Amino acid sequence: WRRKTATAKPMGRSRAPLAYSKVFRCELRLGKPRKARMKGFHYVYILTSQVDPSRQYTGMTDDLEGRLKAHNSGQVPHTSKHRPWHIKTAIAFTDPHKALDFEGYLKSPYLNRGKYLSTR
Repeated sequence: WRRKTATAKPMGRSRAPLAYSKVFRCELRLGKPRKARMKGFHYVYILTSQVDPSRQYTGMTDDLEGRLKAHNSGQVPHTSKHRPWHIKTAIAFTDPHKALDFEGYLKSPYLNRGKYLSTR
């Protein structure tokens, strides 16, 4: 727990300080995600080729690590020519229908075919 205090002065003639404090909990985790598979999530992911960063692939899976291994081992014909791949973005959904809709949105011509994510 961390306590944060601040002092504010009210507007107007009175110059007496008004003190208040709020207690809140913050947690920040840095580094690689845990290797344990999070059950119940459906992932929409965007892969970027390490050989040619202008090449990207969008897909959906329940097992993000296993799917990345399949892409990098050549088991997916569409991505086998430009491997190895790394995950640029992954979004977790609890509802598989929303994940499928979002994947379709990313693959739609509305987003100008691949220009939805910069290669920087």
